[in-house]
Amino acid sequence: MILPEPRGGAAASEPSEPPEPPEPLAATPALRDAILAWFDDEGRPLAFRETADPWAILVSEAMAQQTQASRAAEAWGRFLAEFPTVHALAGATPAAVLRAWRGLGYNRRALALRQAAIAIVSEHGGPASHGAIFARTSGENGSSPGTRCDRSP
Repeated sequence: MILPEPRGGAAASEPSEPPEPPEPLAATPALRDAILAWFDDEGRPLAFRETADPWAILVSEAMAQQTQASRAAEAWGRFLAEFPTVHALAGATPAAVLRAWRGLGYNRRALALRQAAIAIVSEHGGPASHGAIFARTSGENGSSPGTRCDRSP
């Protein structure tokens, strides 16, 4: 069987550059307001949304990666009861951390969070306020294991 020549001759069979991705759409103020209004009416109340404690927020972010929000919310309080500060987690054994993480899956996240806590305590000496550590720019703390501070849009 003879197959027909591809359109455009032999040059059409050569690989071509992939098309440029479309420009991202900017959210209009009206769309933003509509989404926020919807969230005010329909958003689930989750305890970790109610805190301003940077340590508790970091723990919630690590838990929420590839885990259902409801499951992370259940474990969050238990985990913080066991490790209420970055110092507490930094001083914990890997076995203790994994026991507290039980039920969340992807245990590597727990160990990475512990490594981040160790780095934060050892590199910053454990100041009284967690905010002094976590408020730094990505250039200052972006190298801590288990953390990623990306301020790009």
